Amino acid sequence: MASFENDMLKARFRLRDASSVMLKEFLSKSSTAAFTVSVANDVLAESIVLLADIFKT
Repeated sequence: MASFENDMLKARFRLRDASSVMLKEFLSKSSTAAFTVSVANDVLAESIVLLADIFKT
């Protein structure tokens, strides 16, 4: 169980880092509705990839 918790913690930090990068990119560009949706989709996609990595073991 400790291994699973450790994997979840690592994923949480990876997602936080990815979200931070995407947010900085978002703030550095013009704020359009289409770009906002694009950033949200990128964050969601990264979340799904991270969860898939955790649960495929």
